Amino acid sequence: MPTRLVSLWGKGGVGKSTLSVALGSYLASQGRRVLVLTTDPMPSLGFLKERVWGKSAYENRLEVLELGEEEVIEKWKERFGDEVYYVVSSLLPVGREIIDYVANAPGISDEFLLYLVYAKFTEDSYEYIVWDLPAASEAVRLLALESKVYAHMGDAFRLYLKVRGHLEKIVRHRRATPEDLIRDWQKLANDVLEMLRCENHIPLLVTIPEPLGVYQAVNLYKELLRYGIRPRLLVVNMFFSASSECTSCRGWISKARVHGQSLKALEEHFKDKIELHIVPCLPLGEEPESDRQLLLRHIEPIGLKVLGAPITRSA
Repeated sequence: MPTRLVSLWGKGGVGKSTLSVALGSYLASQGRRVLVLTTDPMPSLGFLKERVWGKSAYENRLEVLELGEEEVIEKWKERFGDEVYYVVSSLLPVGREIIDYVANAPGISDEFLLYLVYAKFTEDSYEYIVWDLPAASEAVRLLALESKVYAHMGDAFRLYLKVRGHLEKIVRHRRATPEDLIRDWQKLANDVLEMLRCENHIPLLVTIPEPLGVYQAVNLYKELLRYGIRPRLLVVNMFFSASSECTSCRGWISKARVHGQSLKALEEHFKDKIELHIVPCLPLGEEPESDRQLLLRHIEPIGLKVLGAPITRSA
């Protein structure tokens, strides 16, 4: 079967990383080959892996991938360094130090993270990729950056053709010309955007039942639609109800009231737009094994939703 990409979008602190690891664990328990990866600059998957996965019987079907900025830059050099040098050196008298200069330019490592997700998505090594995204503002910036890269490559190609006509130094011994490479870069940027819009991408919107959580969920939903990405499920995480324990405490009573009002606001706004799933505030931290089972029990409905999503097969 083609790989499915399950992405988790939401503001910081709503539990995306914990849900990502729990969802990956559940999918692996159902016999699927799963990669859980993060493009968060402050990743926590390694810690959560030990907490949620432990020494499970299906650990060989699970992989986790965390990439620091330095590692991302090195991978960018491996993939695009020679191509960038070839294009730039065909226009200007530069040495290979231009590779390091471009690699460390603002936005390069961020944009390349999307390429890495795309590479994993297309290599057909996994049935499911669970993608733990950074906080909402950073995630939306990645989308904007990829769109700008696609548009910029078109401008770069036109500029290259204008400049090339005035140059005497044109390298001819390479099979791929600089024009070919620029076209390839533009196509790659478009392919990444199409991956995010395709049916095999299952975006999950994650929020918490608080006024700011409601506000950001509404705005993030609009932003994703603007880029042609339609979330399949809204996960309301860490919900504390009036029937929960410790309701004799005034603070918890107030919290339950706020959560109830916020949940109602979410239900009203997203009615007929997207299905809601509530994950209660869980008493984690006592026993790793009981924590694991509790998480898996509450992640199962989300896992079933993901497993039941329609598949679009590649031509």
